Amino acid sequence: MKTLAVLDADIPLYQTCTAVEHPVDWGGDIWTLHADLKEARELLDNTIEEIRATVSADKIVLCLTGPINWRHRLLPEYKANRTSTRKPVVYAPLKEYVLRTYDCMLEPELEADDCVALVATGPRSRWRGCGEVVMISEDKDFKSVPGTLYNPRTGDVVKTTVEQADQFHLYQTLVGDAVDNYKGCPGVGPVSAQKLLDASPTWESVVGAYEKAGLTEQDALVQARVARILRHREYNIRKKEVRLWVPTSGSGSKTQATGRSSTRAAAGTREKAKVATI
Repeated sequence: MKTLAVLDADIPLYQTCTAVEHPVDWGGDIWTLHADLKEARELLDNTIEEIRATVSADKIVLCLTGPINWRHRLLPEYKANRTSTRKPVVYAPLKEYVLRTYDCMLEPELEADDCVALVATGPRSRWRGCGEVVMISEDKDFKSVPGTLYNPRTGDVVKTTVEQADQFHLYQTLVGDAVDNYKGCPGVGPVSAQKLLDASPTWESVVGAYEKAGLTEQDALVQARVARILRHREYNIRKKEVRLWVPTSGSGSKTQATGRSSTRAAAGTREKAKVATI
């Protein structure tokens, strides 16, 4: 059986660009940053091949973040803490090289991790006989995606079930993520969130925690939606529509279809999820 590797390419792309940057002192208090694009291409090519060989993949697909983020329509401050961060000198031309050279997935409003998860949880038939899929990323958020994940930084391989992924999604909804700038439930930390979900891993438990903190189910829902990494059937690639996660009574995790301007019902996922569009 052939293996497909699906790489969250944002991370090695950024790391490579940073690695080839060197400060240059021209004298007279003038400094510039120097970067060699050829060096960057060679370094990134070697990194990608090393990853592919490590997981014994027959094929590798690189996923990249698009220019717009659909989560901003739900929570404008999502990742707003990163807007002032400078991109490395050769970031743009190296990204163009990746798009020209490799099999890539880049959707206008999706993040790279959405693309990785959509491929990993989708049908295998479109990948020319690849029956096994390995996600490649250092991002801890992939605990909310069912499947096999290889972390190239630690060398760990982790297999996550649907139930484990759903519970981690609820956990993220409770604790939030300071890196991505969504806050979660006030007063709920990692220990209390895990204790709550160990006792009752349901949406009702999450809502109860938010209400106890003086917030509403709608507040919890916004956090849950931005925390959600999209899975198969949660994105319409033809219409470029995200299908928003929508809870149903008694379930741990589900989805709602969201288009750009309308909200409408759509088919449920295997998690008994409903769907809606932004």
